[in-house]
Amino acid sequence: MKVICSDLIRYPVKSLRGLTVPNFEIAAAGLKADRRWMVVDAKGSFLTQRQLPCMASLSVTEQAQGLLLGGGGAQGFERSCLVEKPADSDARIEVTVWGDKCHALVAKQHVNQWLSDELERPCRLVYLPLSSPRQVQGFDKSHLAFADGYPLLLTSQASLRELNQRLTNKGVPAVSMDRFRPNLVVDSDLDLEPFVEDRWASLTLGNLRLINAKPCGRCMVVTTDQRSGVRDAAREPLATLREFRTDSQGEICFGINLVPEFLGGATEAIIKTGDQLEVQWK
Repeated sequence: MKVICSDLIRYPVKSLRGLTVPNFEIAAAGLKADRRWMVVDAKGSFLTQRQLPCMASLSVTEQAQGLLLGGGGAQGFERSCLVEKPADSDARIEVTVWGDKCHALVAKQHVNQWLSDELERPCRLVYLPLSSPRQVQGFDKSHLAFADGYPLLLTSQASLRELNQRLTNKGVPAVSMDRFRPNLVVDSDLDLEPFVEDRWASLTLGNLRLINAKPCGRCMVVTTDQRSGVRDAAREPLATLREFRTDSQGEICFGINLVPEFLGGATEAIIKTGDQLEVQWK
């Protein structure tokens, strides 16, 4: 069985808006240019939409020098700030992501002030250099930047269609896939069964194997509109997912976490929109 890559999305800054891209570059250090930047508080602890749903309203584009952050306006860049990538020789601070501690480079003060103004709380923007990799738990040869725990997240259009049908039946508006902040969205010319991805062991494309590490547990982030940064008062679609997508530990799941493995001596791979991935079943 094969599935088609219908969308590829990277998130240059953890918890800010993503970028839909035509292809991915994947290496041992994880998905290139994905969540290498992160917002932290004064103590170096990571900040996300869990605490600050308004982070979803901040846009990102990639520039030759680094990033352009934006807020406000129809295009999301009524107010903007250019972020230059720090030099490896710049000072580093210790930051924390879900209990993991690592050393990251800090953006310039004018960037931190701009972000603090936009988010209405003191914060800093930090960058994780390749010299400070985070280990993927249970996968000795795999690394990631500031993603929660795994290098890639996959969702399927079939699963979203099933969820939206259930929402519609309850008189609740449908939601878009960006609520789930995936990296890789798949579809098929066949009628995919909703949530069939739970039963996939891995997917392969050439010398790349993407291993299904575990289902992706969901939190309040999925209740946040990813354009406005406003959280749904009725906690949808999390409330509906709770009705039929809770595992034995009580965790609400949507999508699967993937870890890349390279075959035949390869050290990196490229995935393009429209590529067909071969499914291996559990």
